[in-house]
Amino acid sequence: QATGAGDAPAPPTDTAPAAPLGASTETAPRADQADTGQPAPAVDYSIATKLNLARAYADLGDHENAREVCQEVLREGQDAEREAARALLRRLDEEGD
Repeated sequence: QATGAGDAPAPPTDTAPAAPLGASTETAPRADQADTGQPAPAVDYSIATKLNLARAYADLGDHENAREVCQEVLREGQDAEREAARALLRRLDEEGD
């Protein structure tokens, strides 16, 4: 049999379609999440992203940028995030420049 454009696999059906531009992307709470009437605690994903960026810089051998991003995490992060940044800085010191 000849293969043509009509033989391409169908897209998966278990994914939701993308929301139209300008549409809200909020999702309804899951059934196991009780509505306490209180706002959800704020999570600053930017700090986690900065830690990942610092690790990526370190893995690429770009220790200068890794250190700069770690310094941002030390200024802006919570205790656990600051400890992760300190650990990465120690690793960078052990590896040298």
